[in-house]
This record gives sequence, C-alpha cells and structure tokens, in this order.
Amino acid sequence: MSDQLTPHFSFEEMTRTDNAALQEQNRNLAQQWRPSLLATAQLMERIREWSGPLLVHSAFRCPELNGAAGGVKTSQHMLGQACDFSLCGEQTAQAVDDLFDKVKSFLGENQVPFGQLIRERWSGAGWVHISLGQPWREADKCGEVLLMDKGAYTMLDKIG
Repeated sequence: MSDQLTPHFSFEEMTRTDNAALQEQNRNLAQQWRPSLLATAQLMERIREWSGPLLVHSAFRCPELNGAAGGVKTSQHMLGQACDFSLCGEQTAQAVDDLFDKVKSFLGENQVPFGQLIRERWSGAGWVHISLGQPWREADKCGEVLLMDKGAYTMLDKIG
C-alpha cells in the first residue's frame, strides 16, 4: 500500500531513485524530512491540478544520492524541499520548455510562493525543477526563475 502525502503524490514516488544501491538509504533518511517533503508534494499538487499528471524525476535525495546525481552541495533536494518533474507522456525538450513557461506563468499569476523554478538541461529533454520558498529558503532567494544548461546557471527572472 502506498503512503500518500497528497492525493496524487506518495512518499515512495517522492523518494524513488533509479540508483538501486541507494534506494533504501534514501527512503530511510527521507523520514526525518517528512514535513518539508509534504510541503513539496502540496506545491506539486497545486501544479498538477492546473497542468495534469506529472512525472517526478527526483524529489528527496540523501547526500550520497545527491552527490551521485551531480547535485549542488546546498541542494534543497537533500532537505525534501525540491522536485524535478515533467508531464507524464511528454518527454521532449519542447514539451519541457512549454511546461516550464506555463508553470512560470501559473506561479506568477496565482502568486504561488516558491524558492526556485529552473529549466534544467543535462541531456535529453531535461526537466523542470521547483523548490520551496519561505520559510525553507531565505526571502531574498525566493521567486528565482533560472535556466541551467549542463551545470551553467542563468537568471531569467524574479517573481514576487
């Protein structure tokens, strides 16, 4: 049985990894971050209500998994405060670009608080990254909209 955090996002989905060697450790360490993981799932739920079904690529990542994934040392993923996602069934670069633009508009028009919204491109289609804002992130670092292309970040906008 699934441990549902919200109607559409489970603890299992928000802690899943393709790195089988780190899966159990990742889920065990995620338990201490359940409150922030719940808040992240609630933010994702708001986006899902508007966009339709979403595919979670990565949410909580323990420090070892974050390092293996190439995440930054200050990643909110390690605190259960961030999620990488795309639309279910829409795994093209254009679909992810469109989703990023629509999520940016949705957040701004509806004054949804957030930390960072990042269009991330490593290889393939990439994904959209979103993180929690206050109180999990300093106010002056909230509402940031960025592009990350193969590790290089570009600030695109600031909302709020």
